[in-house]
Amino acid sequence: MASSKRASSAWSDLPSDLLGLFLPRLHSLADRVRVGAVCRPWRSGARLHYANLPPPMPWVALGDRAYLDVVNSSVHELNLDLPTEVDCRGSVDHMLFLTRYCGGCFLADPFSGAVHPVPDLAFFLKELTREEMFSITFRLSVSVRKVQAHWPAPGSAAAPVVAALIDNTENWRTSFRTTIFIFRAVTDTVIGRENYRTM
Repeated sequence: MASSKRASSAWSDLPSDLLGLFLPRLHSLADRVRVGAVCRPWRSGARLHYANLPPPMPWVALGDRAYLDVVNSSVHELNLDLPTEVDCRGSVDHMLFLTRYCGGCFLADPFSGAVHPVPDLAFFLKELTREEMFSITFRLSVSVRKVQAHWPAPGSAAAPVVAALIDNTENWRTSFRTTIFIFRAVTDTVIGRENYRTM
């Protein structure tokens, strides 16, 4: 009994600098998450090294909510409670960025299953296409090309800051207009157009 207690405590006593040696060799995000799930000392130790780690290898979207983990050659089906008719537009750190054809933007965490609406971006896209709703000849094609986010440290009360690169074309022209839209994600309500930061 005493030997089993010693063995279990030995793993939790692993020095943080040793974690720093093998964490860069874990190229799968899922493996990095598993390290933090072993015990509290590993989670806090791994957190010290995350800023210096290379980006993890991305998962490849196979369609129908299935994703290929290239590093481990394994396919994962995500059990997310999502609205119907959503498309995955990319990933932001460990979150999937999803849009809905009839309106709505979401950030989904494939590990916890949490889905966060992004009402500010959804409202902004509606504002861009408002003129189209009242015109027969006006056509505006809007697409979110890339999304990037800055996530606060775990336990912080701050909301993530998200930047979206939005392309729009009027009446099928070949020239694009690009807008960079910056907002705070995971808020429950739209903050209002006058507070938007765009470039």
